[in-house]
Amino acid sequence: MPEVTKQELLRKAVERIGLSEVALALRSPPELVSAWISGHAAMPDRMLLMLADFLDALGRPEKG
Repeated sequence: MPEVTKQELLRKAVERIGLSEVALALRSPPELVSAWISGHAAMPDRMLLMLADFLDALGRPEKG
């Protein structure tokens, strides 16, 4: 997947729930997540999968 697409997904996630929550979900330092967004570092594909799983879980209604 192109880095630009990964960056856009990360940006949208950060806009929705905040940098610290995205970093926590990806088990990565916020500084690294910021570097991925800015293009100063390449986001590994495995992190993209974690992000997709996390965003999918956010979109599901809570059971209870």
